Amino acid sequence: MASMAKSKIAIAALILASNVSAADILGADVQGWIGGETVTNGRDAVQIGVTFEWKHVEVDVSHGVQKVHYRVPAEPEWEMDKWQGGSIGNLRIYPLNMQTIRPLLVWNHASDITRGKPFNDENEPTSDFFGAGVTVEVKRFELDIAYGSLGRECRIIECYPGSRTNELRIGFRGYFWK
Repeated sequence: MASMAKSKIAIAALILASNVSAADILGADVQGWIGGETVTNGRDAVQIGVTFEWKHVEVDVSHGVQKVHYRVPAEPEWEMDKWQGGSIGNLRIYPLNMQTIRPLLVWNHASDITRGKPFNDENEPTSDFFGAGVTVEVKRFELDIAYGSLGRECRIIECYPGSRTNELRIGFRGYFWK
């Protein structure tokens, strides 16, 4: 009898789930993408990720590989110019409601959630990028071009002293689920 009730609940949950989108649950449009980015004198990355969009704000998280082009005293043993695991989080704000070319404010944090405690004792390069630029959108593709400040060995916003430089960031996303 109890298993019959569990089966009915499971069937009802499946029917409900098939009629409810992620936007209904989260209040956001959810999109999947594959892409990459480069920050001059900073890092290159190839990522697969998901974006949550609320009107003029987008938050995305992605994981893939990245290659850093810098070394600071905080991480002297980090191997530069070698592709290794990497995670990136972005906060993009679009102050104006435009279609194809949109002004952009961006905060970007790169690290690797699979390195360090509790997973292992390996060190990782981290960086934060704050900038302004534009996003060009054509169908299922977006290109970000932004200029701003890149800080190295960051812990959220606080970065290694003297590590900030002005850099150009170019990001590309091709959406496979939008």
